Amino acid sequence: MELKEDGLREYADLKQSLLLYDMSIVITGFSAFTLASNDGAAYSFLVGGIGGFLYLLLLQRSVDGLPAISSPSEASSSEPSLNFSGIRRPWLILSILMVAGAVALKYGAGGDSFELTPTELFVGAAGFLANKVAVLLAAFKPLQSNLESEDGSVD
Repeated sequence: MELKEDGLREYADLKQSLLLYDMSIVITGFSAFTLASNDGAAYSFLVGGIGGFLYLLLLQRSVDGLPAISSPSEASSSEPSLNFSGIRRPWLILSILMVAGAVALKYGAGGDSFELTPTELFVGAAGFLANKVAVLLAAFKPLQSNLESEDGSVD
């Protein structure tokens, strides 16, 4: 039973470190583009990064919703079942608000043309793909949040 709890704790640490790494990469990229005085690219990177963050969050939610298998013998005897619940309403609303906010930010503040430049598109895609760098960082250097020392006592 302790092995299962350790695995669940490790999975929770991995999820947390994945989101923290992604958030820090997006904030760092946004800050770097802002300091480079390229506001259009900075906001494109931020919108792409937020989209990537929401993608990771939705992916974690769908993985957490999968049924757990309690024993290896049960895994071999059970039939694979497909149970997709789709996008839940709060996440759909959040995604729509994010897109509407990005459009309002870009074109609502005095922008007279509704044009997405190739640079903005490329930087936005780079912001979205920043979650892949976060996956690599979380896989090779996960953050540890447990407070137990090696002898099992809590500090």
